[in-house]
Amino acid sequence: MMNRFRIVLVALTLWCALSPAVLADEFAFVGVDVIDVAAGGVVPNQTVTVSGGRIAEIGPSDAISLLASVHRIDGRGKYLAPGLMDMHTHVSKQDQLIVNMAFGVTTIRVMWGNPETLKLRQALEENRIPGPRIVAAGMLLDGHPPYWPGSTELTDPSLAEEIVAGQKRDGYDFVKVYSRLTPEVFDAILAAARKYGIEASGHIPQSVPFQHALDSGMKTSEHFTGVLAAVLTDSSLPNPDVSPFFANAKDLMERIGRGEIDPATLIDTAKVTTLAKYAAAQNHWFVPTHHIMRNFTNNPLPAFEKGLSYLTPEEKVIVLGDVGEFFSLTADQKTGESIMYQFRTDVLRAFYEAGAKIMVGTDQQTMVGLATIAEMQALHDAGIAVADVLRAATMVPANYLGRSGELGEVAEGAVADLILIGGNPLEDLSALEQLDGVMTRGIWRDRAALDELLAGVAARAAAAGE
Repeated sequence: MMNRFRIVLVALTLWCALSPAVLADEFAFVGVDVIDVAAGGVVPNQTVTVSGGRIAEIGPSDAISLLASVHRIDGRGKYLAPGLMDMHTHVSKQDQLIVNMAFGVTTIRVMWGNPETLKLRQALEENRIPGPRIVAAGMLLDGHPPYWPGSTELTDPSLAEEIVAGQKRDGYDFVKVYSRLTPEVFDAILAAARKYGIEASGHIPQSVPFQHALDSGMKTSEHFTGVLAAVLTDSSLPNPDVSPFFANAKDLMERIGRGEIDPATLIDTAKVTTLAKYAAAQNHWFVPTHHIMRNFTNNPLPAFEKGLSYLTPEEKVIVLGDVGEFFSLTADQKTGESIMYQFRTDVLRAFYEAGAKIMVGTDQQTMVGLATIAEMQALHDAGIAVADVLRAATMVPANYLGRSGELGEVAEGAVADLILIGGNPLEDLSALEQLDGVMTRGIWRDRAALDELLAGVAARAAAAGE
């Protein structure tokens, strides 16, 4: 009897998670203004039909006739845009997937995966749970000693092929390299990745030159690693990347913060110009995670008030904690990081102006979804045009994934990963917060359905503290 009760309870839970969705063979967004991401403009008063999970037809509303069986979605006064993509996140559970989707994120790139990640990816692909599609790295590959517990420590280049082949065999989409790898091991990982046809991305290791990493075929680099070291006037200075991970980099921040090094002498602008042109010509994508990099500075991220109710007590401690204290940063080190953050902003703008490929990524685990729009705003504040910021969260990731024309656009033949919003994001990115509904893989959830899912997340988070 108890087993039967449990079966019914599980079935009811799954039904409650999926029941707000509209499952229909065909949909039509009627009278909607379409955001043309490629052109950076708006096509007014369109009807967009969806069949079999893909966009079937787009045209003026008075020119498209619909069968009675089509599920109509009133788009008058609203805007239809492609779903957003977060190309650097650390989602680890189903409720985080729900929050992502409920804030308009329809594709995520998980930067440290495990077998549970692959199970979630499979469940999403089979529409058994709601959420965005997942692109996943395998276990993080780092040197000695690895910075994060649970990483795969790799110090022998001869072992790289076995590890890379194993991650490919297990079904991960790419291998993630990290900051403490030696140049010899890094090269062995990249060689193995080429041999087995799997992407290698992540941190450019502290001891690997920026241009060498890109020339080796590294596909993405996270947090702008490697860039600042390559444009220092004095190349003998320590690499300033992720300074809390390295004693010499923390010491550099301390010296900058105390005024022992003149900030005006730190960056060689001629090197910036040369490197930006070089980067733009490479088959390489940058995920600067610009917003969250403030956390090392004197101006860390504020809490996302809207999202606190979706966090367990344990997660709230992380979000509301002092990042500088966690990394044992002194006041002078944070001041040094604040100075370097401004240089990071200036160099990011130079790379953008040169045509480098930049993608939106948040490096978030807890404030998923909410942080995506904040990162987009941070990129705009750094000098990237609004239309290009929107592309950095849609078309550019689609190009990186090899799915141009399939993802990241409202276009005929594209996968129906769509968001219906109340304002024009090309005029103001905050319009992305006016979310009226989300379609993932052709499944529609309106505002009420999203709110119901979020209420369930909040209830489970509250129950975790009882």
